[in-house]
Amino acid sequence: MNLSDALAIARSPGYSLTAVQAGALRELVLRAARRHPSIADQKTFIEDHIDVLKLCNDVLRDPALGAFIRSAG
Repeated sequence: MNLSDALAIARSPGYSLTAVQAGALRELVLRAARRHPSIADQKTFIEDHIDVLKLCNDVLRDPALGAFIRSAG
């Protein structure tokens, strides 16, 4: 499954992520952001996908991810 498919599934109404799925999706989004050439592009990518990171954090309750989301949002 690629990032686009994973994002579409995670954003589906009524779909609940498991902890394993949330962890994997978090890593996919952050890894994809790091592939962008500039900090500005990375920031834009994160802002475009902050909703998915919030869904992941709702499941994982990761303090580091929560702090990252607050600083990015």
